Order: sequence, then C-alpha cells, then structure tokens
Amino acid sequence: MAVVLLHPVDGVLAEHTVSTAPEELDRWWMQLKRDHPLARLIVAFEQPAPNLLAFFAPRGAAAIFALNPSATWAYRQSLVVSHARTDSSDAKHQALFVLHHLAELTAWTPPPPALVELDRLCEARRKLVNQRTATTNRLQAVLKRYYPQALQLMHEDIWRAMNLAFLRRWPSPQALQSSRLATLKSFFHKHGSRSADRWEQRAAVLSSLVALSAEEPISDLLEGSVLVNLLETLNAAITRYDSTITDLFEAQPDDQLAQVNALPGAGPISLAAPACRAGPVRRQLSMRRGSGCRRWDRSGD
Repeated sequence: MAVVLLHPVDGVLAEHTVSTAPEELDRWWMQLKRDHPLARLIVAFEQPAPNLLAFFAPRGAAAIFALNPSATWAYRQSLVVSHARTDSSDAKHQALFVLHHLAELTAWTPPPPALVELDRLCEARRKLVNQRTATTNRLQAVLKRYYPQALQLMHEDIWRAMNLAFLRRWPSPQALQSSRLATLKSFFHKHGSRSADRWEQRAAVLSSLVALSAEEPISDLLEGSVLVNLLETLNAAITRYDSTITDLFEAQPDDQLAQVNALPGAGPISLAAPACRAGPVRRQLSMRRGSGCRRWDRSGD
C-alpha cells in the first residue's frame, strides 16, 4: 500500500510503501506518532477498505476520511492529462483532495456496534437466501428431467419443508406409483395443505402418473437427494439468522429503531435493514463496507 505524508503548509513530507498486514500497519502508525507527537494526523483512503477502517478506528486519528473513488478519480483527472498512474501518485492525489476539500468532506464516524452486527447478519442472510434460490433452481431442473409430476404435486416454493419431505419419501415416480391415494392425502394434510380443490388436482395427477423411464435413474436420484440435503441445511441456517436478527433488533433501545418499528404492517425481521439504512447510520455502514447498506427483506422466502 502506497502512503504519502502531506503537511498542509510544507507539502509532501514522505512517501512509503506499507504492508496492509495489521502488524506492519501498527509498527508504521506507532512510528508516525512518535515522529509527529503534536500533529493532528488525518487518515484518508479510497473505499472500499473495511480492513483500514477497522484498523484506524480505535487508534486515535484526528479524522478518518473514506473517500468515494469517483470523486478522487475526477479530481485526479482535473490535475493530470495523462492516464498514467501509480499507487504513489494515487495516494498523493487523495491527500491533496482531502487538503483542498476538507471543509466539504464529512469524516467517518463509527456506527453503533449493534447496528454493524445487524447489518452483517442481514447481509449474510441474504447470501444464504440467494444460495438457496440457486439450489432450488438446480433441483427444479433435475426434477424436470426425470420427475416432472413432483413439480405439479408440490408447493411452488420447492425449498419448503413439505416439498423436501415429499421428495425424501417419494424420490421418484416409481416410488410414488406404489403408494395409495389415502397415504398421500394424509401426508399433505399433515403438512397443512388441506384444500379440497388442491387435492383434486393432485389426485388427478396421481391417477394418470406415468414414469418417464422404466427404471429409476440413479444419477438423478443421487443429485436430487444431495440437493434436498443442501436445502434442508440452508433452511435451518436461515432460520437461525432470522432468530438472531429478531433478538438483536428487538433489544435495541435506540429511538431511531423504535420509530422504524412503528411502521404499519412490518415486523422486526423485515425492518432490520431499514434501520441500518436510516439517517447517518446508512452513510457510516456504507463507508465501512464500501457499497452501501444492502436491502434485506423476505422476498427470498
């Protein structure tokens, strides 16, 4: 990492290359403070740099500026016609940008630790939901290949527990053909699907069921079983995140969270991300991660 030490009057005092390893950064920072014991040390770098934010936040810098790369790029272009650039020149231009626009820039301040945790939990949950969606799509493709009747019999959200239980019990059309209608009706009732119209549709599919092949396809059965296992694991993980997010959100005494919680028709899970995005917290979290506080909702469910 290229580092430029810039004095507002004397100009560039030093240029270094420092490793971003915490041990090397700590040695460089402590030496810098010893060399300039009376100076107000302002740190600036381009986003995203969550590791640098985490490092400098507790170390007593006078101010930390997490710069928007678009802004520093435009500033650099205004000074240099050539597109040639180096890490050292980039660091120098960032320092000059802060020096000349200090009054217009807003220093980074750490968001409340609980909201940082809440934001990370929401982001991690969204990744799990996306992974579940991808796994669901893959399972759907497998079923279309050898067991299309299952898609007609199950709930449209294949990842749901009832569907996974159905595929575990009747993993192939051959297995389904050997079951009685009463057994299947009891299964769906047990899992909360009691609509008479829906059962008539299912019964019609079952009574006319024809397997695509005489033998059960081993490769498709194995792939389907593995995907069912993955979906059950993802469902359990998402449920754990839901519980943790709910507990953390409801434990917050912050007035801002209380106002968000008062929105009609919403619960603590769906309101977790709006709380992160509200007011200055959104900017703080955005600087911390470099891409903004991501939206979290139940659309993946």
